[in-house]
Amino acid sequence: MKNMGRSSLKIASWAGCIAALFLVTTSLCAEEESASGGKALSLLDCYNLSLIRMETIAIDAQRIKEAEAHFLQAMAILMPFVSFVSNDGYIDTHRATNIDDVAQSHAYVRKFTFQQEIFSGFKDFAAMNASRYEKKQRQKEKERAEQLLFGDVSDSFYLFLQQQEDLVALQSVEKDLTDRIGELNKRIELGRSRKSEVAMVRVQVYSVQAELESIKSQRDLARELLEFYTGVPIQRVAEPKDILASIEPINYYSTLARKRADIIAAQNATEAARSNVQVAQSGYLPTVDLLGNAFAARNIEPKKANWDALISVNVPLFQGTQVLGNVKQARAIEEENRLQWELKDRQSQTEVQEAYTALRYSLKRREFLNKALDAAGENYDLQRRDYEHNLVSNLDVLAAIQSLADAWRSLIQATSIAKRAYWQLWVASGQTIKDQPR
Repeated sequence: MKNMGRSSLKIASWAGCIAALFLVTTSLCAEEESASGGKALSLLDCYNLSLIRMETIAIDAQRIKEAEAHFLQAMAILMPFVSFVSNDGYIDTHRATNIDDVAQSHAYVRKFTFQQEIFSGFKDFAAMNASRYEKKQRQKEKERAEQLLFGDVSDSFYLFLQQQEDLVALQSVEKDLTDRIGELNKRIELGRSRKSEVAMVRVQVYSVQAELESIKSQRDLARELLEFYTGVPIQRVAEPKDILASIEPINYYSTLARKRADIIAAQNATEAARSNVQVAQSGYLPTVDLLGNAFAARNIEPKKANWDALISVNVPLFQGTQVLGNVKQARAIEEENRLQWELKDRQSQTEVQEAYTALRYSLKRREFLNKALDAAGENYDLQRRDYEHNLVSNLDVLAAIQSLADAWRSLIQATSIAKRAYWQLWVASGQTIKDQPR
């Protein structure tokens, strides 16, 4: 573009504006930084804050601790139970005639008791194995929750960024319309324009000011949503680089999705359920326990015994249908988890395909809107020059301004949609901004 008038929409600086269309202008950033007293937050900053803030991630962390507790409970079966027992027995002997009866009026035993499970149908090993898989499942569920949280944060981040940049565009339009009123007043004094032309521009100025208030309201709502995720006051956000510079082929994202955290979590849930089937089946097998006592003191027969031991064998013969029911339930849960695993694997590929398609068409739309902005800028420049030579009316110039503003704002919106689609593709493939190469 060339020969831009000073009352244009900063046409002389469009090349820079388009190159960094979604960065707030330097002067506005400086003013807001002074007002907020801090730097603009990046998407990574907001995501890191949300990981600390959000209760859903903290809940998943507690579930991991629950799985660790289940492992300790299962492992306890392999260890002996030791306790100290003190028994005292008293008998009424006030009518006793035998001296031996009087001597036995108080019987006591002080002993250490040991109990060790020797065989339980491998239930303990199966339970420990299940708890290991449960812990891995909970860890992957937490990882997936963090990825989904990133998707929500990135949406709110770019929504707020879009409103910021939309305000810059509208404020630029407002300023240029105001400048145009000044130029028209000078032309009126020279007899080259009419007062009705000024009134027509004022109509547009008021319309832009009304739209500014609407955008400010949307900006504040977007800010409140982002503050909900981050837990900190936010004045402005900024993006350090253009994330749309390079997009990988869809096979790249599909391959990543095969290893997505929720798929691995479903796999671990299936393995845990399979181990629980073995736990249920152990109800058919006998159990062997060893019980022992080490006597510290006793006054009952045999008084000189220091210890005793008992091996207990329990062979289940009939327990109704309880064990059968437990086994059938465990197998049903295993099959249910296996189907969930397969479903999540197929869903991941569908989500990647949908996200990739949305991104691809968003990029095409953005490309055409970029060209539309260039054409609108050229049209506005030509209309201004023709107006100066009385070849077109003021209405034609105002229409060119409106066309230019619409193209600019449409490009802002399209770029925001494309960037949100880009990060949704990363989330669909099981990644976040922390997994992206720097």
